[in-house]
Amino acid sequence: MYSTGALSLQPPLKPPESCSQGHSSTLILPTAEGGSICLLCLSALLSNPKSPTVHVSYALSQLSQAISQSHFLHSLLTFHSHFLISPLVYVLSNFDDEPIANQTIDLILRICEAAESNSNEDVRMEFAARVSNCLSTGSLAWSRRQLYMLHCFGVLLDSQESKLYAIIKDKDTLICNLITGLQLSSEVIQGEIMFVLYRLSLLQYIDMDDNSTDVFAACGPKLVHLPLEVLMKSESDDVRLNCVALLTVLARRGFFQGACINHVGSVNSCEADNFMQTSEQSLEVLFAEAVKGPLLSSDSQLQIATLDLIFLFLSHTDASGKELQVLIEQNIADYIFEMLRLSGREDPIVNSSLQVLDLLSAAEQSFRQRLAIGFTTLVPILRHVAEVPFHPVQCLVLKLILNCVSNCPGIISTSDVGEIESLVSCSWFSILFGCLGLFPTERMRGRAYLIFGSVVDVLLGNDSGQPIRDAAFLLPSDPTDLLFLLRQNSSRNQELFCCQSAVLLILYISSLYNDRYKLLNSILHTLLYQISTRLTVVLFARIGDDKLILASLEQYILLNSGDFVGRVSISVTIELLVNLYGLHRGFAKMSYQIPYSPEAERILFQLLSEIDWNSLSTRIHLTSLKWLFQQEKLCKSLSKQILWFCRQHSSNGHEITQTINLHVFAELITSGDNFVAMIFIHLLGELVGNAGQDYDIISVIKAVTEITEVAPAASDQFCMHGIDDVMLSIYLNSRYASPELRMAISQLVISILISAQSESISNDEAWIGIAAKLLDNLIPAVALDGWTEVILMLSIFSLILYHSRNQALTEASKTIILSAPLVSTVNIMISEACSKGPALVDHDERTNTGEVLIFVLLLLFFSLRSMRANLPGLVDFRVLHENDTETETLSYISIRCHDCCKLMHYGSPLVKLISSFCLTEMLTGLSDYIKKTDDLKCREGYVSSVSAVLEGLIFFDDIRVSMNCAQCLSLLMEWEDLENESMATDASNWYRLIVEELVMSLVTPSTTPYTFMVHHKPAALIAVALLKSSRVLPWITKVFDDLSINKIIQNVSPSNVSTELVVLFRELMNSGYLNSEHITHLNRVFQAWRRHMYNKSEMQDTNAMEHMRNVAVNQDHATKARAYLVSLMLSHSVAKTNGLRSHCSKELLEEIEIFTKFSMEEDET
Repeated sequence: MYSTGALSLQPPLKPPESCSQGHSSTLILPTAEGGSICLLCLSALLSNPKSPTVHVSYALSQLSQAISQSHFLHSLLTFHSHFLISPLVYVLSNFDDEPIANQTIDLILRICEAAESNSNEDVRMEFAARVSNCLSTGSLAWSRRQLYMLHCFGVLLDSQESKLYAIIKDKDTLICNLITGLQLSSEVIQGEIMFVLYRLSLLQYIDMDDNSTDVFAACGPKLVHLPLEVLMKSESDDVRLNCVALLTVLARRGFFQGACINHVGSVNSCEADNFMQTSEQSLEVLFAEAVKGPLLSSDSQLQIATLDLIFLFLSHTDASGKELQVLIEQNIADYIFEMLRLSGREDPIVNSSLQVLDLLSAAEQSFRQRLAIGFTTLVPILRHVAEVPFHPVQCLVLKLILNCVSNCPGIISTSDVGEIESLVSCSWFSILFGCLGLFPTERMRGRAYLIFGSVVDVLLGNDSGQPIRDAAFLLPSDPTDLLFLLRQNSSRNQELFCCQSAVLLILYISSLYNDRYKLLNSILHTLLYQISTRLTVVLFARIGDDKLILASLEQYILLNSGDFVGRVSISVTIELLVNLYGLHRGFAKMSYQIPYSPEAERILFQLLSEIDWNSLSTRIHLTSLKWLFQQEKLCKSLSKQILWFCRQHSSNGHEITQTINLHVFAELITSGDNFVAMIFIHLLGELVGNAGQDYDIISVIKAVTEITEVAPAASDQFCMHGIDDVMLSIYLNSRYASPELRMAISQLVISILISAQSESISNDEAWIGIAAKLLDNLIPAVALDGWTEVILMLSIFSLILYHSRNQALTEASKTIILSAPLVSTVNIMISEACSKGPALVDHDERTNTGEVLIFVLLLLFFSLRSMRANLPGLVDFRVLHENDTETETLSYISIRCHDCCKLMHYGSPLVKLISSFCLTEMLTGLSDYIKKTDDLKCREGYVSSVSAVLEGLIFFDDIRVSMNCAQCLSLLMEWEDLENESMATDASNWYRLIVEELVMSLVTPSTTPYTFMVHHKPAALIAVALLKSSRVLPWITKVFDDLSINKIIQNVSPSNVSTELVVLFRELMNSGYLNSEHITHLNRVFQAWRRHMYNKSEMQDTNAMEHMRNVAVNQDHATKARAYLVSLMLSHSVAKTNGLRSHCSKELLEEIEIFTKFSMEEDET
């Protein structure tokens, strides 16, 4: 087949007349090395499936080397261009060898490209025809050889030649085979099929005319659903990219509309069985699930392609609100916002993302919440697109931001607001100053200032720009001269006074938009960029010098202060001067390098004490506002302004100006370096002490309440300045009889108790007075059925009791616990609830009776916790008595054990939950007492009767209730020796059933760590109690046999360890059920868990208390108080029932340490 001769610089010799097999010389092509290749011998070798692979590989390498020689290639393509097509295709079908397949495909591609360079397109088409025929027959049965054939077909189709589609003979069978192949589990095959289908669909679309048959349309919805299934399951970016490419072509051709309409209607019953069960899932949901993975890929090309696919999916003519709704419900908007955040502001991703978000925004209601969450991502994007002239998505990002500002104003921080209408507005001022510098003619100067005045009208309203228009033809064109005008005495010059008023307004507007150093950054920037940028930079550097502006303002005050009172109302308001002076004094304070004039400050402060002024009524720079509230001499004037603000806020219910709102005050208060908190408290105290109007008092109370809700840390500042004394004075005031005032002050007290840290609430005397006053009003409120007021009172009592656990308000908590009216009220409400029996389940939190009962139970829970901390000697076994006739009534807030059991048995889910926590707290307190005294006072059989209720709730749906019942049963088992009765006798099959269910769940491998960790918790506590019991139960040994323990330990891993499981293993070890191999294995698992925890240092980065304070922020105060109290109960309970975090809790680490210590002691013994 192949022979070599001596190398020569001369042209190659003629080939021999025949090869070793006697083939004609016409089929023998010489090579540059002096050898030759017999095409017939080569064809025979490649076509024979029994040829040794080493020979095939060598022949292919020699052919590859030969076609790189122009003479050989020319001869091959001129005389034998189709000779090797069939043999090379046979190589792909005959040999299951990846290196040979790669060699062959590379050769095919090189031959095709070389032929096309000589205008011979038939070679590629014949290769494609032969390969497609192999794929159509299905003879390769989706083997690796089929994979090689697929890859070769994809390489051949990756061409702009539309005739490739026409040469395929059996198109229907080919497409059917390819779609069938998508159901295989191999990602590699799926990816190759996707690319082939993508190219075929694209080529068919180019080649198709009106008379052509669309073979893809005959495939029905399967052609859409199967690629979506592959895209959803694939983890390979290459496969995903091919899927997205195919789906994009299908979307452009309208296949998604057909799939939406027909779904699986065009699939017959036989095909439907093999349809990967996609019919169980709607197309919209399947599409949403499929695009999530590609959106978060690290491949930006895949991300952009996926975004374009989503855009096509949503923008087709038949799109309805259903697609939008489903994609939003499936969190696609959240994925896109996250992708934007991580994009590094790359324009292709930014553009595609915003186009999709714009379409999603059409579903206004459902998109609103997603937009609020992603708003912080949009602000940096706005900054980016604003810096690029004519950026294509400027309008889209502004539209989204406008939607969020309009629909969710509370989500936007002050800094975000300032940065946004700065980006939007600064260009106007920049370009106008640029015009003044470029065209310093009188006509241009006048027009520039007239436009400036009009812009100010738009921004501030009410002809605010009139001072600038009045002085338009008097103002200089050089910005530096504007400051020079301020340093003149204008007492005898009306024109100069008008100019100074205009200059103050120009500086004020510029300060609002931080325009002191801004360059042109909008469309106007582009128009004048080449001629004005350099000059504009110089102008702004000169006008923006803080030191120069402050000096000019001080000179203006020193020279013109005598005329302020008489002339300020004519044209310029004092607020402009105050705002500008405060701004630049604030800058001076931050830099510590800009001197100021104490005399100018003294004159200004004296002036402000003599006139009425209100900086809060105008838009003010936040730096200026902060500086004003740092001046103690201005506190009296600012107190009047805050009262005005509170009145306006109470009546309007929204921000007073575009810069001043409660969020601003909240930020100032939490910073702590100003007098805002003190002014609010002093103002409220003055209004109460000086018999102010109820409306004013309520408006200030509501403002303070909202501030504490916006910024919980503000409560600590309010407490520091004595808000508790002011609240007490309101309760003691005769006007407290006003229902609206009572409601407002109660809401404020709740907000303070929720938000403030325990150490900040230190004035126990004031809180004793507040508690006493509320207790006096409790009985009248109950008599009048004022349930809302009663609920607020109970919330306040519960929160005071909660803080007493942290050594705050201890005396106030005792006042509550020992209050006879409250004890009587609680007893009556509990008795009435218990008397309802099975009907109690209908009285949940949505009914008045149920809601009041929930708050009473919460009060009981926190009183039990407070008593354990502050009244440890107040332990009374009367709670174990069944009725009041056995002994006198309890003299403190509590609940009898049997009543608690009734509520757990008959109550609604939330009543069951809180009652179970109350019972756990009660029995824990009694157990502590019993351990110290070995004394138990209850009738015979009482423990068993309580246990009967608890046993029935061990398998309750709410794991927290189950855990509390298990905890209580464990405590009761410790009492059985004292009561001389056994709860778990040999005849009792219930506990055996519980333990057997536990063992069965632990020996069964679970694919979900959460299920393994949480489901077994209550039963594990029961098993631990039984193992600790002094009475030996024979069936325990049968349940915990060696085989079961081996399987349990094999299923334990670092990802499913829980506190209860470790305690169970410790008791099994103590009882002798674990051998040394078991203990060694468990110690390895626990050590791996420790490493996992230590390497994940930021795992518990969230602040649980902050989460609880922010719970239910959009609900009414009663609902919010209930949600917060329940969350407090869940987070601070004895039972530690929060299953979601048990595997990473401090308790788990402690239990592991105890287990390790005990296991070491076992080894020593």
